[in-house]
Amino acid sequence: MNDVIEFSLKHKRLNPNLKKFINVTKKMLSLSNNSLINKHLELGCLKRSQILFYLASRYGVCVTLKVGFWHYYDSNNRKVLSGHAWVELDGEPYFESQNIKKYKVSFEVKN
Repeated sequence: MNDVIEFSLKHKRLNPNLKKFINVTKKMLSLSNNSLINKHLELGCLKRSQILFYLASRYGVCVTLKVGFWHYYDSNNRKVLSGHAWVELDGEPYFESQNIKKYKVSFEVKN
């Protein structure tokens, strides 16, 4: 993820607000990689996505907050419901490590 952020920041035609947003995301990434801080903040996917959505709105960057669900069967053949939240920038997942294609979007909002 750091490589993607560094590459994005070097792009010469990048919107200045988007650059600021990417820099803030970079700082957030370093915080979320700190297990001590992460333990106290409990940054789950929904909180992280809400923070990113808020920051993008503040910097004038258009993003979409999405929440989706996925049904699967566990090792005991029981049906399990899994939910996930993420932010998309230009139609692509942003600051996201999970494969979100398996989730059916139930809620989305654009800023």
